[in-house]
Amino acid sequence: MSKLIFNFLTGSLALRSYKTGVHVVHDNLLKELEEHNYMECNAKISCYCTKNEMEQEYPQYRKEKYSEKIIFSHKYVKFLMYFIPVEIFFGKSDIYFCDGIIPLTLHKSKKVAIIHDLMVMKYPENYKLIKKLYLKYFYNRCKKVDLIVTVSESTKKDVIQYLGIDRDKIKVVNCGIDTNKIKKTNMIEKTGNKIDFCEKYLLYIGDMRKNKNLINAIKGFECAKSKDDKLKFYIAGAKKFEYDKLKKYVSEHKLEKDVIFLGYVSDEEKEQLYSFAFALLFVSEYEGFGIPILEGAAYGTPVITSNTSSMNEIAEGYCLTVNPYKKEAIGNEILKLNNAELRKKVIERQNKLLLKYTWDNSYKQFEEALKPII
Repeated sequence: MSKLIFNFLTGSLALRSYKTGVHVVHDNLLKELEEHNYMECNAKISCYCTKNEMEQEYPQYRKEKYSEKIIFSHKYVKFLMYFIPVEIFFGKSDIYFCDGIIPLTLHKSKKVAIIHDLMVMKYPENYKLIKKLYLKYFYNRCKKVDLIVTVSESTKKDVIQYLGIDRDKIKVVNCGIDTNKIKKTNMIEKTGNKIDFCEKYLLYIGDMRKNKNLINAIKGFECAKSKDDKLKFYIAGAKKFEYDKLKKYVSEHKLEKDVIFLGYVSDEEKEQLYSFAFALLFVSEYEGFGIPILEGAAYGTPVITSNTSSMNEIAEGYCLTVNPYKKEAIGNEILKLNNAELRKKVIERQNKLLLKYTWDNSYKQFEEALKPII
């Protein structure tokens, strides 16, 4: 019996120099497949770009474990696949893994859709019209695929609720973290950014979309600050989306010296920020998964996160969880970490998360999810 051919139409997501949660998921699943491949499939990794474009955007792609499996094309292929069968561009495969596009096919092939979240359904104001139409079309096509993979039980429930898809057709494959890549440091290095690692600071790293609930994070910090004057709040991430609103609040409440918007930070700065933070304050309203929770745990940083959505699913019983809409409650959780014994217990509990959410476990879930359609 010949080996099944898996085609991951997600190479352009995995091969990014700067990776957010979505890109990290694809990158690590491909690496685990290349390392383990218990199914003994032949894999293809398809990209919507030329080889020259990849070398300019991500020159280190040759060092990836799966680099020999990459098929290059052209950026317009992503658009053409709405009208032309996928085999024309990437050849015949038995199973296509899709994120954003469900392709047309000439042959009878299985299709697996990967859905990280349904953010566009919950926060349509965050998206431009063309993006909303694109995602709506993708979700409609998802109703006809053979399998849907989500990154959390929370997202699975959303897919059932918003898309009306049978729960038996949806499997959960959690995200993970590679602790070998975590470079916790005990030595403060000089930085060109406006960061003082000797301060007692809370940390947030990510974008400033509405679902991140940064306005309530700042208000919660403000409550804690009124009782612990040493506290600072470093917010790292591109100054977009709700940045102007947040900056206005900080200015009106005379918090400019205490709430510092760092903008984009380098990997080196990120490592130090996590390593020396008093706590990670990650109180989003909604997340598909919440990888910063695992990052905080891996750096030995106490995590304060929301008791809603996927965050509660991951963090309950390990991290400090709180109602993200109540600023006083957020402030109280921050102040709890002044208790050295509690702080130690939180860090110890969080270490157990690192055993549960590994990429190796994610890959095992991935293979288990595929069994019914192979």
